[in-house]
Amino acid sequence: MVSPIKKINKFDFLLLIAIVLEILFSVYAKKFFDQPVNAFGFFFSSLLFGVILLLKFYNKDAVLSVRIKEAKRKNWLSLIMVLLSLIAIAFISRSNIALFLRVPVGPETSDVIPTVAELCQRYLKGSFVYEPIEKFGYHLPVTYLPMQWMPYLIAEKGGFDYRWIAIGIWIIAAVVLLIRSFRSQNVMVRFFAPVLLVMSYFYICYYNDSIVANVIEMMVSGYYILLIVSLNTKNAVFRGLIIGICLLSRYSLLLWLPLAILVIFLSENRKHFWTTALTVFLFICILYVIPFLSKDWSIFYKGYKHYDISALGEWKHLNIYTNKPFHLYSGHGIAFWFYERKGFPIEMRLKYLQKAHLFLCLGATAIMGIWYWFKRTKINDKIFLMGSFKIYLAIFLFFIQVPYLYLMIVGLFVSIAIFFEQGRYLIIRKADS
Repeated sequence: MVSPIKKINKFDFLLLIAIVLEILFSVYAKKFFDQPVNAFGFFFSSLLFGVILLLKFYNKDAVLSVRIKEAKRKNWLSLIMVLLSLIAIAFISRSNIALFLRVPVGPETSDVIPTVAELCQRYLKGSFVYEPIEKFGYHLPVTYLPMQWMPYLIAEKGGFDYRWIAIGIWIIAAVVLLIRSFRSQNVMVRFFAPVLLVMSYFYICYYNDSIVANVIEMMVSGYYILLIVSLNTKNAVFRGLIIGICLLSRYSLLLWLPLAILVIFLSENRKHFWTTALTVFLFICILYVIPFLSKDWSIFYKGYKHYDISALGEWKHLNIYTNKPFHLYSGHGIAFWFYERKGFPIEMRLKYLQKAHLFLCLGATAIMGIWYWFKRTKINDKIFLMGSFKIYLAIFLFFIQVPYLYLMIVGLFVSIAIFFEQGRYLIIRKADS
C-alpha cells in the first residue's frame, strides 16, 4: 500500500530559487553584472533547474494527482490566485496598446514583423512565399518556417496589429497552465507558479518591451509552454501536433527529439508512440513539405545557410561605444568568449562555436539517453522528458551562435511551465504497517 508524501518538498524551494534567478538573469540583472557573470548565471540557473527536477523525483515513485475533495479554504485560495493572475495578465496586455502605438511596425526598427507580413500577403495572393525579399532595401532570404508566420494570417485577414497574435498565443498557453494547476496538490505550485508567470510577463513587457513590440518570441514561448503540457497528457495526437508546431517554428528541440523518441518508445504503448509519430509527420508534410518544400527542395538548406551569414554579420556589428558586437555582449551565451579568441580569424572562431554547439547538444542528448536506458525504472518517464529537455535547452541556448535576448525568454517560460506541471505529480512511499 502506498500513501502520498504531503509535506512541502525541499526541492520545490530549490526549483523556485532557480526560476527566480533565471528571471533576474534573463531580463534584469545585466544592469548590475558584467557579461561573464550574467551569462554564466543564467546558464547555471537554467541547467540546475533541470538537474534539481531529476533529483527530486529520482528513485521515487511519482504519480499524477487526481482531483480530490479539499477544504473550501484551499479551493478558494487556488481560485483567487488564478483569477488574480488572469486579471494581471489582462492588465499588462492592455498596456501594450500604448506600446504598439509608440513603436510602429517597420523595417527601420526590426524586419521581423514586416517579414511576417510580407509572407502572409504573398500567401493570400497565391505567390510563392519563399522568394527572397528585396523591398526593404536589402536582399533578405526567407528563413521563417510556416508556424512562425502562418498564425499571423488571422491578423492580416482581420486587419489588426500583428503583434496581438504573439501575445494571444502566449496568453492561451498561460491560461492552459493556470487551469491545469487546479489539479495540483502542491501548495507551492498553486501559489508561486501563477506569481512567477505574471512576474516574468511583467518584466518582459516593462523592462524589455522590444521583445513584445519587435519580435515573435512570445508566440514561440507559448508553443513551448504547450509542448511541456503535451508531454504530460495521454493525448498522442495533441502531443504530435505541438511537437510539429515547435519543429515548424524555432526548431530548438530538434537534437533532443531522438531522446524523446527513445523515452516514449520504451515507456508508452506502441499505439501512442506511432500515433504521435504519424501526427508529427503528417503535420509537417501538410504545412511545409507539400505546399512549399516540394516546390523548391533547397529552401530549407538556403535558410539554414543564411543563419550562418547573418551570424557572421552580427559578430562584425560593433557597438560604437564599446567596440564589441551588440548581441554577443547582451548578457547571455558563451559566444563572447569565442569572439575574444583573437588569435584566429573571426570566421574560424564562429565555426569553432558552431561545432561546440552541435557536439555538446548531441553529447548531452546521448549521455542522458544512456543514463535513462539504465535508470528508467527509477524515474517517471514524463519527469525525465521535462528534466532532460530543460538541461538540453540550457546547453543549446548557452552555445547558440548569436545569443539574442529574445531567444532566452523561451527557456525561462519552459522552466515556469515545468514548475507548474511537475507540481501535479505526487511522490508516494510505502505506508507504515
